[in-house]
Amino acid sequence: MTQQISVIIDVTRQDGYWNGIPRDTPGSGAGRTLAELEEELSAIMPLMLGCEPDEVELVYNYTGLPQEVRQDLERFRTLREQRDQIEESLRKIGSRVATRLKKEKVTDEDTGRLLGGLSRQRVGQLRAG
Repeated sequence: MTQQISVIIDVTRQDGYWNGIPRDTPGSGAGRTLAELEEELSAIMPLMLGCEPDEVELVYNYTGLPQEVRQDLERFRTLREQRDQIEESLRKIGSRVATRLKKEKVTDEDTGRLLGGLSRQRVGQLRAG
């Protein structure tokens, strides 16, 4: 297994372009959109580092944005990750409950009500995994 190389990219915005400058690594990139910038840096960083593309992890640090915006973005990302984890837990538990209630011969309608007002269709989806 190859070791992952992590490169921090400081990103600023000037004259309608996003500019990315890697820390402690030669090279830079620019793009009118973040997608263009990321595509360019994803292509050149493995060449600059002499490794395969899947060995490089680019970590973007948006230094060109106001501190308050950066803090809000970080909080937003953290909350999204938490939401995704909660949704996965709800899906697993809901699936287990729906399956067990079916064995107890509880109707889909009643199972949905027990699970907080889910539709019969959603109960079926949970049971299907």
